[in-house]
Amino acid sequence: MKLRALSVLCFFLAAQASWGAESSPVGACQIQLNPKVDTYVSVNFTRTPEYQGAVASLNADSGIVQLGNNPAWASNCFAYDEVSQPKRYYAKFMDGALEGEWFDIRANTGDTLTLLISAEDLAKVGVGDNLQIIPYWTLDTLFPEGGVLDKVTSGIAYDGGTIVFKYTNFNDGVVEHPKGVNIPASKSFYYFAKSNCWKSGVENAGSEIIEPNAVLKFRQQKNYSINVPFVGAVPMSATVFNIKTETDHQDYRLAVPTTTKVKLSDLTPMLISTGIIEPSTSRDMRDILFLYDNSKQTLNPSATDWFFFLESTSKWYNSKQAPSDDVEIGSDATLMIRKKPQDAQTVIKGKFTPEYLTNQ
Repeated sequence: MKLRALSVLCFFLAAQASWGAESSPVGACQIQLNPKVDTYVSVNFTRTPEYQGAVASLNADSGIVQLGNNPAWASNCFAYDEVSQPKRYYAKFMDGALEGEWFDIRANTGDTLTLLISAEDLAKVGVGDNLQIIPYWTLDTLFPEGGVLDKVTSGIAYDGGTIVFKYTNFNDGVVEHPKGVNIPASKSFYYFAKSNCWKSGVENAGSEIIEPNAVLKFRQQKNYSINVPFVGAVPMSATVFNIKTETDHQDYRLAVPTTTKVKLSDLTPMLISTGIIEPSTSRDMRDILFLYDNSKQTLNPSATDWFFFLESTSKWYNSKQAPSDDVEIGSDATLMIRKKPQDAQTVIKGKFTPEYLTNQ
């Protein structure tokens, strides 16, 4: 059975979130987890933003951004502390040169944010640029009390429960992609009913950060299907991916950067124009884009197909060298980029603007 998402732009919240955040459109989809198979999911909704405002000034030496209109926040209300403030936040720029990029919040005063941001990026921020303050997803907030997923009831880890896999590591505000190709999941999780908490092995994991545009994989171990609802805020700005080249082959798993369907050609500006994927010459297939749309119903499914971009025709082709610009990619699919070795490590940024924003 091919999985389908029940998408997407549903309605606008009438009420405002705390601290003066503007209303955000809410999206919903439903993913079917079939028995004894793995299902990939793109986390392309966010949690509800808690504030939106414009930059009034900035200090390029310290990573401090001052917001206008005197928001009067409590000191460090957005700064993570394991005891006093266990909720983590990031700031996402809604326009300007950094539109679509997000940065971990390290501290705040009544009207300033200290961001984990490079001097080079901070220099691109302009007075009047708008940003949102958004709490990160965690396992506890994405699936409170395990949601509809099967729980582990015995003392044996993963025994019959739905397993959730994550492919990246979130290390003190920085997303890390493990090096290499065909990389297994970095972590796995299950909900333990007896202690009412998420676990990874024997460790509690409810506070595990699910960063923006993460890829998750679900393994439904029991002999029936589960329909898993996903509800969140629809991003109202571009989405930016940061890809770091390596001196060896490297895989990067990426969420589909929109909550609606796209054609492969819609991703060309983000992937090709920026250099995230190097175009192929004479069909030598330099860098490759893999698509996982969950049509392969098995454990550890391979990609549904893979694609390369031919420089001479400026078009996409699939593994059988058939033209593929019009291939449709659902918001519930996931992507993986395989980069060929580069001479030096370089961070490449690619920005995608959803059609629902360009048509406004």
